[in-house]
Amino acid sequence: MINSSVRVYVVLTQLIWIARMCGTATKWRYSCEVLVSYLPLSHVAAQIADIYCPLLFAASVYFAQPDALKVFQNLFL
Repeated sequence: MINSSVRVYVVLTQLIWIARMCGTATKWRYSCEVLVSYLPLSHVAAQIADIYCPLLFAASVYFAQPDALKVFQNLFL
């Protein structure tokens, strides 16, 4: 039996560096950004985009309800 789980070792300094580079590359302005998150925080990319980038750039983050995309899809179908 093959184990399909993958473990990732992530250091806080790596997360902060990645968040700083992402924010700089996308030209975030300090304390001017507002985000709406639809991603689950169990994924490291969502954690960087929804937690670490906003912390570094003093952005506001609003977390959508789990069924928000379903409601949005129903509007346009």
